[in-house]
Formats: sequence, structure tokens, C-alpha cells
Amino acid sequence: MRAVADDLKCAQEESEGLKERLREIVSQNEQLGRRLEQTERSQMMATEDNAEMQAHKLTIQSLQAQLSEQEKNLANTKQQLDESTKLKDNEIRLVSTAFYEVGLELQKRWKAPQIGKTWLSKRRQQINQERRPR
Repeated sequence: MRAVADDLKCAQEESEGLKERLREIVSQNEQLGRRLEQTERSQMMATEDNAEMQAHKLTIQSLQAQLSEQEKNLANTKQQLDESTKLKDNEIRLVSTAFYEVGLELQKRWKAPQIGKTWLSKRRQQINQERRPR
């Protein structure tokens, strides 16, 4: 009987040891479960962050394309402005030249003596009329 009691005592000690070991394993399992959940959350957050990053990258690319297009439009507008400025300057020069030439022509006409109005022209007319045979 003593042997059975020793065996029982030994089995109980072994059972206690196994229970303690089981508690340690369960505790480790819970810790690993929490770590796994944290890792999964981190991965989901990373995936969400990655998706968010991709969305931001697409937005940045779109904005860069718009900026490039606006720079091209700006360069084209500057070129058109330069061309129109040159044309305007040329037109102003042509109009100024035309007004100058018209002014010179009018000045020549106004300065030219009108026939029959000056004393000398009247004298010439008299002499010419006297010389003509009647």
C-alpha cells in the first residue's frame, strides 16, 4: 500500500508539475496570441498606410502632371505675348511713319504758294496777259 501511496504522491506531484507547465504554456500561448493580434493590426495598419501612401503618390503624380501642363501653357502664353508685343510695336512704328509722311505732305501743300495770291504771281499773270495777243 505504501507503494501505491508513493505512486499516488508521485503522480500528484507530477500532475502538479504538469499543471504548472500547462499554465505556463497557456500563458505563453495568450502572450503569443496578443502578439499575433498586434502584428496583424500592425500589418493591417501598414496595409492601410500603404494604400494611403499609394493614394498620396497618385495625387502627387496628378498634381505634377497638372503643374507641367500649366508650365507649358505659361511658356506658350509668354511666347504669344512676346509675338503680340513685337507686332504691336511694329504697327505703332508703321502708323507713326504714315502720320509723319501725311504730315509732311500736308505741310508741303500748305506752304506752297497758291497761284494768284502772291504779289509776284499777280505780276506774272499781268505780264502774261499783256503779252498774249488779243
